[in-house]
Amino acid sequence: MTEPVKKIDAPRADIYQRITAAIVALLEKGVRPCMQPRGAGQSPIRPLRHNGVAYRGINTVLLWMTATERGFQSPYWMTYGHAQSFGGQVRKSEKSALVVYAGAIEAREETEEGNDVERRKTSE
Repeated sequence: MTEPVKKIDAPRADIYQRITAAIVALLEKGVRPCMQPRGAGQSPIRPLRHNGVAYRGINTVLLWMTATERGFQSPYWMTYGHAQSFGGQVRKSEKSALVVYAGAIEAREETEEGNDVERRKTSE
């Protein structure tokens, strides 16, 4: 039996550095990444999840940049798992797109008065 190949952990760039570098590279080429692509009817196309919910924040800009770079026309984005659940398949050579999850943590805390309250903390 052969030993499994160990994955070498190369240092990964900080997510903020990766995003900043991608935006700066486009700006240096004269492309404004914050300008949304236009649809056939010249209306703005906002990136949408597979269920029609629009992406927000930096994810909107990241997906606009990816769509422009790869020539995508559809505003819809989904995970590999979602594609499979719909009976689809991702192309063999296709690469993933970067999105950032920024959620909130809900925690129960006890106040000085002894009351149990739910607090929402944003993740960093």
